[in-house]
Amino acid sequence: MIPAGSPALVFDDLTLGYEKHPAVHHLSGPLRRGSLTAVVGANGSGKSTLLAVLQAFLRPSAGCYLLNYRNAEELPESDIRRQIAWCPQEAHLFDSSLRANLLLARSREDAPSEAELIAALEQVGLGPLFADLPEGLDTRIGSRGSHLSGGQRQRVAIARTLLTGA
Repeated sequence: MIPAGSPALVFDDLTLGYEKHPAVHHLSGPLRRGSLTAVVGANGSGKSTLLAVLQAFLRPSAGCYLLNYRNAEELPESDIRRQIAWCPQEAHLFDSSLRANLLLARSREDAPSEAELIAALEQVGLGPLFADLPEGLDTRIGSRGSHLSGGQRQRVAIARTLLTGA
């Protein structure tokens, strides 16, 4: 395991995009484990393309990236996807319990414990909400999380992403 603060992701002259229209040119440098990195830019600037490359749905046009000091092109796609998580802006929540929506983060064989579920909720600022829920984690959140505010829905999605362990 790489210690906190060590590079977990290193870009090496990465260029990506579609055919003759690269969106990102010559991206180089490390992203450190435990750090916060924002990828910002105008529509069409390559943010989603970068995500698709990082999750092995697309290949870079040139260059490469290292994931935990290994060239990502040499890793099985499933290994890459277990290490890089993505939380979409409009993540889907199911008409089920809060627990069921959070358990989607991992396989049944590696299901998060109740303590992990609660810790993830607290980490995203939903501790007070959880404390007030009539049935705790077993409280139904409604279709698409309709019993929650927009911000609460997004925080549940972020908690689910954190629970992946990626």
